[in-house]
Amino acid sequence: MLPIVQQPSEFQVLVTEEVPEGQQHEVWRAVVLQMPHLVAEGESREQVLSAIKKILSQSVRHAEVVTVSLADHGETEDPLAAQGYHHYGIFEQDPEALKLFDEIEEERNKHLIDSSHP
Repeated sequence: MLPIVQQPSEFQVLVTEEVPEGQQHEVWRAVVLQMPHLVAEGESREQVLSAIKKILSQSVRHAEVVTVSLADHGETEDPLAAQGYHHYGIFEQDPEALKLFDEIEEERNKHLIDSSHP
């Protein structure tokens, strides 16, 4: 069974008052800072706070807080990092970089002197 994570009971809400261009009366807006997709508008501060509390209550009732872990750092999908290349400068974003490194090593090996043959 999964552990139950307690929901926060307090949220920061940004409340603003503005008069839209071309209108004569103000519009109040409330935005939950931790969840900026939760927004309410109303004709008064009290009305907008009441509305945002209802929206927030419904949203939190059907939500959960979970912790997501990334794969172990040893299980990297970056083939260069897997081979020990961690600082490869201009090749950092180049998926063909391994081929280039292989070609460099092959060319170097061609020029090695084999001391076992006279």
